[in-house]
Amino acid sequence: MGQDYLAADFAQFPIGVRLVLALMWQQDANIFDGDTATINTEAARNAVTTITRLFDAGLANPQLNYADSQQAFLNGEAAVLVNGTWVVDFYDAEAAKAQTGLNTYYAADFPTLFDTGATWADSHMWAIPASLKSDPDRYVAALRVLAFFNDHNIDWARTGHMAVRKSVLDSDAYASLPHRSEYTATAAIARDTPPSARYGAIQDVLNRELQAIWLTGKAVDAALNDAEQDVQDLLDR
Repeated sequence: MGQDYLAADFAQFPIGVRLVLALMWQQDANIFDGDTATINTEAARNAVTTITRLFDAGLANPQLNYADSQQAFLNGEAAVLVNGTWVVDFYDAEAAKAQTGLNTYYAADFPTLFDTGATWADSHMWAIPASLKSDPDRYVAALRVLAFFNDHNIDWARTGHMAVRKSVLDSDAYASLPHRSEYTATAAIARDTPPSARYGAIQDVLNRELQAIWLTGKAVDAALNDAEQDVQDLLDR
C-alpha cells in the first residue's frame, strides 16, 4: 500500500513531454510536419490518455517532480522510474547500498505500447563556428579537441549515456559496463522531433499544456488545441 507502479517527473522538467512524444512516434505521428503543427490529433490523445489512466487508477502520482520521483524509486516506493540513461550508473551504485530501498535494479528500453518501437532521444553536440576557419591554428586546435572527444567516446558513456559511435556500442569494453546489455535496443528506436530553431520554446509549450491536464484538470482536447495553436505561432515566426 502507498506505493506506485510508475514514477516520473510529471510536474517539473519535460519528462512527461518526452513520454507523450515517444507514444506519438510509436503511432507514426509527430507534433509538427514541416511548418504545420499536428498536436490536436488522435495519436496525441491516445498518448496522453495512456498516461492519465495511470493517474486515474492511482498507479502514478502526477505531482512528483524530478527529485521526488527519483527518491521514490530509490526508497522502493515505485516499481518503475522513467528517466534518462544519464543516471544508469548512479542507480547501480545506489542499489548496492544496504540502506537504500532499491535492492534489485534493471534498466530497460522504453516499452512499445503501440505499433512501432520508439523513444525520445537527444544528444550533446559540439560545433565549430565556420568563421574559425579564418584562423588556421585555432581551427586545427579545435579539430584536435573534437578528435579527442571522438577517440574517448566510451569515457563519455560511463554515466549510462549511450555512445554515439557504433564501434564503441559494439565493443566488449562498453558491454562490460553495468546494465548496458539491458537497453541496447534503444539505439535502434531513438527518435526526436524534426529540426526546429524553436525547439526549446515548443517543448515549453507542450510541458505547460500537458501539466495543465494532469495537475489542474484541463480538458485534454482543450490543452492539445491550445498547444497546437501556440506551436503553430512559433513555427510561423
